[in-house]
Amino acid sequence: MSEKSRFLPLLLIALQVSAQNPLPVNYFQAPLDTVLQLAGNFAELRPNHFHAGIDIKTFNKTGMPVHAAADGYVSRIKISSFGYGKVIYITHPNGFVTVYGHLSGFNTVISDYINEQHYAQKKFEIELFPKPGQFQVKKNEIIAYSGNTGNSGGPHVHFEIRSEKSEKAINPLLFGIRVADNQKPQIRQIKIYPADQDALINGHNQSFVQKDSVSLCGNIYFGMEAFDTENGGGGKNGVYSVELLVNGKRIYYHQMDSIGFDQTRAINSFIDYPWYLKKHVLIQRSYVEENNKLEIYHNVVNRGVCFFDPDSSYHIRYILKDIAGNTSSKEFHTYSKPGIKKPASGAEKPKPVNLKCTADYTYKDENFKLFIPANCLYSDIDFDYRFFKSKNRQAYSLINRIGDPEIPLNDFISISVKVFGYSDSLKKHLFIARISPGGQKEYIGGDWSADFLTAKTNQFGDYQVLADTTAPTIQALTISEGKKITSQKTIDFKINDDFSGIGNFEGFIDGNWILLDYEYKQNKISYTIGSLKGKNHVLKLLVTDKAHNQRVFSCNFSSL
Repeated sequence: MSEKSRFLPLLLIALQVSAQNPLPVNYFQAPLDTVLQLAGNFAELRPNHFHAGIDIKTFNKTGMPVHAAADGYVSRIKISSFGYGKVIYITHPNGFVTVYGHLSGFNTVISDYINEQHYAQKKFEIELFPKPGQFQVKKNEIIAYSGNTGNSGGPHVHFEIRSEKSEKAINPLLFGIRVADNQKPQIRQIKIYPADQDALINGHNQSFVQKDSVSLCGNIYFGMEAFDTENGGGGKNGVYSVELLVNGKRIYYHQMDSIGFDQTRAINSFIDYPWYLKKHVLIQRSYVEENNKLEIYHNVVNRGVCFFDPDSSYHIRYILKDIAGNTSSKEFHTYSKPGIKKPASGAEKPKPVNLKCTADYTYKDENFKLFIPANCLYSDIDFDYRFFKSKNRQAYSLINRIGDPEIPLNDFISISVKVFGYSDSLKKHLFIARISPGGQKEYIGGDWSADFLTAKTNQFGDYQVLADTTAPTIQALTISEGKKITSQKTIDFKINDDFSGIGNFEGFIDGNWILLDYEYKQNKISYTIGSLKGKNHVLKLLVTDKAHNQRVFSCNFSSL
């Protein structure tokens, strides 16, 4: 296949999208002047979100020039230890915004402005909104340099194109940015689900991974595990479109053109969430829950549920495409016959409360309060709350078991936990923690009101109040008492907190605040040595965890 014909399907898709919502094809250029290979593509499945852009490989390098994709102005800059790390946003006159993330730094003009703001606010993590005319940029102008900052698994550039009006992320490849691709998507497995208590799969009312022929009866839906890759990509990226046919009739279709950031957490409804928690396998369900608001679905019949009549045969076919038009399919036959559902065994469980996904829910007793807002659930559920006494001597509340941790939440719920047996000196070190099924403790936090701590969380599970009274650790890597610094460029430390986590850090030289760069993946903070007045200096570093424990490091050093 010639290069021209290889990109023809992508162009046709872009033209189809443009007919509905015009997209400026070939208006934007790729931000790197290199062969375009992707480490991640648009709408790829990530923990708790769809990937909002494309990850462009820098071949394990940092410091590569990052170019403006088109004329515009810098409208936002954010420096963070997490998320996109160091990121810049450019607003363009055609109504779109481009985003460049995980950067190591910026061009001189922008970098000088950011440093001024760091010292003015005396903070490492800042968010800036320059005025529209403050930093004008031209297409192909160097605006920054590639890096590995924030939640990045390796050096690359994260690139997005957003609608300025809707703030939705749009697939960058729909704008004519080309990636060589003649690789077909791959389907690894198909999973079959009963849609109600009367449906039977091989005579049982439980999900089943399809292998050979299978017997189905009643209301059934399907899911599949699949991935895509591009030429030279090597990674397991997301699939652009998925279609499901039953006896030649389409019952399900989705296409990854755009994602709203207010919808992205619905990935936990899109996938088989319990299976992901247990197996770390991402099954994409061809089923739309009642309160799933994702806009990727098109002409889905009966939310993807198909009724299988007794004594009938069916032909099931999945068709997957990538944005370049490469297509793969998998098909199988089923037969349908009445079955006998085995009766449930075991002791009768307490009757749970049925929660409606479109309504608020409030619970309150003398030791616990709960509020679940409307539209926090993807479908109606049976909900149960229980409490237990804790055997942990460092616990200061009951264990509060809220719902089923295998049921995902679309938004935050509010919990208030009564705290027992604490002293005034301990109070500031107490917080609500989530206890995972494996026993790991996750800091949630909380605000005090009388004897209650209140916090928000977006997961069901076990919660209790714990104490953290241990300060973070500080390890000096390139500084020590009395050291003479001559050609050294940075002063580096390792900082760590193994419970509540690092909350804040500040550094001072001779009493003056200094800018420390935090790389959480390495537990490392660094100071880039500037001009120092005089010969003898005092360095002081304060590191505080989220439970208000503080560690202080100080030393004398000389710079001449």
